[in-house]
Amino acid sequence: MAKKFSAETRCPATAPHSKSTFPVNIPILYAELHCISNFTFLRGASFPEELVERADELGYQAIAITDECSLSG
Repeated sequence: MAKKFSAETRCPATAPHSKSTFPVNIPILYAELHCISNFTFLRGASFPEELVERADELGYQAIAITDECSLSG
């Protein structure tokens, strides 16, 4: 039979928490890791500059433009 662990010994991500234990106003760091520009033939729609500008508007810390099947750009 599986041993039951108390909330204090569980992984913090799965342990039940009250609302007062969560930190407040922590910025969420996000980086898009698969983004294609119009340099990817027949798939991408936006210019790389537009992608970077939009990522900045959304507050992304980084963006990875992963064009494929192209020797341009």
